[in-house]
Amino acid sequence: RETVVKEFGQFLQNNQLSSNQIQFIEQMIEFYTEKGHLDVANLYEPPFDFIDEDGLDGVFENNANVIDLLVEKVKGLNKIKVS
Repeated sequence: RETVVKEFGQFLQNNQLSSNQIQFIEQMIEFYTEKGHLDVANLYEPPFDFIDEDGLDGVFENNANVIDLLVEKVKGLNKIKVS
């Protein structure tokens, strides 16, 4: 959990995000904490469609850079053992 919180904490500090976007990232942290792994495809399915039916793309609409950064963070965290 510490690794996940650190990675996403830095992301939250370095980007100006809406409350919905922050809530989405907090949900990502919770998912990692519970499951230990997160596939990019999960970001478009429940529970990640609770803010916007399009999941990641809907919450971060018109912000491809942030979407790309989040996808890279997910891929990077998946390469290491997150527990």
